[in-house]
Amino acid sequence: MTELADAERALKYLAETDEKYATAQAVMVGTKDRKGITESAEFLNATEGTVKDRESTAKCSEAYKQIVDKYEESVLDYELIRAKRLRAELTIEMWRSLNSAKSKGVIV
Repeated sequence: MTELADAERALKYLAETDEKYATAQAVMVGTKDRKGITESAEFLNATEGTVKDRESTAKCSEAYKQIVDKYEESVLDYELIRAKRLRAELTIEMWRSLNSAKSKGVIV
């Protein structure tokens, strides 16, 4: 496989994943916000004990555990897409460097 074909595949991948990347980031950010909202709601639902007790109860609730799991999944999805896109960008940069060197007569 040539460097040009690799660069073309990388560009195609970037073009095809723009929306998926943006969606993954939006889900991650939104889930982080929902995590805080869930914690606050569960804190308000805990009517007994000290503030520390109510905070602990809120963070041990099933709703809070579920949103933390969802947040973890959203971060994983986002970071995987981000890493693959970065690799594609680096592939394109490598092709550009090789192409530039070849055009200057450098043997690569």
